Amino acid sequence: MILVLLMLFLSTPLLAAEMKASLVEYRKVMDLTGTAESEMVMPTDVAIGKGQRVYVVDSGNHRVLAYAADGSFLFAFGSKGSGAGQLDSPVGIAASRDGRVLVADRGNRRVQIFDSDGAFLKTITTILGDAEVVPVDVAVDQAEKRIFVSGSAPYHRLLIFDNSGKAIGIWGKPGNNFGEFRYPAALAVSKDDETYIVDVFNTRVQVLNDKGEYLVTVGSWGVTPGHLFRPKGVAIENDDQILVSDSYLGVIQIYNSDTRFHAVLGTNGEIARFDTPAGMTVDKRDRLYVAEMLANKVSVFQPVQAQ
Repeated sequence: MILVLLMLFLSTPLLAAEMKASLVEYRKVMDLTGTAESEMVMPTDVAIGKGQRVYVVDSGNHRVLAYAADGSFLFAFGSKGSGAGQLDSPVGIAASRDGRVLVADRGNRRVQIFDSDGAFLKTITTILGDAEVVPVDVAVDQAEKRIFVSGSAPYHRLLIFDNSGKAIGIWGKPGNNFGEFRYPAALAVSKDDETYIVDVFNTRVQVLNDKGEYLVTVGSWGVTPGHLFRPKGVAIENDDQILVSDSYLGVIQIYNSDTRFHAVLGTNGEIARFDTPAGMTVDKRDRLYVAEMLANKVSVFQPVQAQ
């Protein structure tokens, strides 16, 4: 399973050094690196939950780490296995306002739901009929009544569940046309209930409305500013700007709310370099949390103008 994750997320700084673009300046706030007893191994995603707790998928250790808003470690939950509350190479995570923490338990073909303190609540299986769907990421809608799950190969679709875990819909199908996917991965839901899906092998982010209808695409294939080579994470800032991480180029690009390319994230007047940036999220203070998979940490940044 670790090899599969590496294939999906592997990066190189080769092309990042060649990018020339306008920058939006951020400053480094802190790094989250694990616990006193054990460091993170291949973190893949991060979410902000109730009380501004920060939850990190520590995929290589088959667990989730919880931090306070100031970065102090609180607790960990999960361990390798297939029992209730155990995890096998988890990838994506989401947290709801009502305190639930949802984890895409990739190796066990399920989504597990925990309370804000890491206590196991329930399981949603992603094996539907004869289709064994590999969950990559999970998100909830604004009303917190629907759960979205991106399904990897060979399914290449989004699964929709209600809060009871009942499957209520399927969006998309394999392909490269609008509304079709090749390795749908990270998810983000906007204030307008639009779902942003990182469509990895189609090198784009697709945006669907609350009925699953295609609206617009963010980015396209390429290695110059505004283009994507291996997109992995997506986050929506409080002003509706769209952030997309590129694990191959090792950068984060910023698009306006109308999906036009705006700038590359920078620090100290230079393009910020990341080691395999994957899942991301933004908190209420506009702090950006980036899971750097091969650096074994979550990097936290603040826009300079938001200090």
